[in-house]
Amino acid sequence: MRHSRIVRGVLLGSALASAAFSSVVTAQQSAPTPRPPVPLKVEVVLSRWQAEKKIASVPFTLWPVSNSPRGNYVNLRVGVSVPVGTATVTRGSASPNQTSSTSTTSTSVEYRNIGTSIDCVAYPAGDAAGFNVELRISDSSMFTDQSAAGTLRFNDRAPFRTFDLSHTMAVRDGQTVQFASATDKLTGETLKVDVTVNVVK
Repeated sequence: MRHSRIVRGVLLGSALASAAFSSVVTAQQSAPTPRPPVPLKVEVVLSRWQAEKKIASVPFTLWPVSNSPRGNYVNLRVGVSVPVGTATVTRGSASPNQTSSTSTTSTSVEYRNIGTSIDCVAYPAGDAAGFNVELRISDSSMFTDQSAAGTLRFNDRAPFRTFDLSHTMAVRDGQTVQFASATDKLTGETLKVDVTVNVVK
């Protein structure tokens, strides 16, 4: 009887060990294999259209690496500081006996930064051949009068326009996707953001 219990215990332990080993092997087989880092070339084109006529096009190229499960941001900043006005400050001082006073006036130029800021990150999409491309774009510029080839002014001040975008889309190798399209209320111009992704080989 004792020998029988020992045999049953050995068989039960073997069965449990076999089941545990089988579950570990199954888990290892079902775990997805991480995709290796893939270098990408991401071309971003900001274009302005008046009806069906393209009036401006500004391209940018970024080189992110698609990592699993999440890539690292590539940051691009380009712009210029534009003088937008002057500031005048007057400082006065009085003598100790308050019988006389002097004042100093200084004038400084005020600047505003205009240009384009792009943050880009890419990581694998569900599709084995695709990538999730996330863009954060901020673009600012001065209003210009196309007919007079000059800058529009209101009360002797130049107006500025801004555009901000934060969006993620799945893009395949060699594909061009339009991320956004927006119409300017003042001029009726349409700003389009087109993105092309290519795998660097």
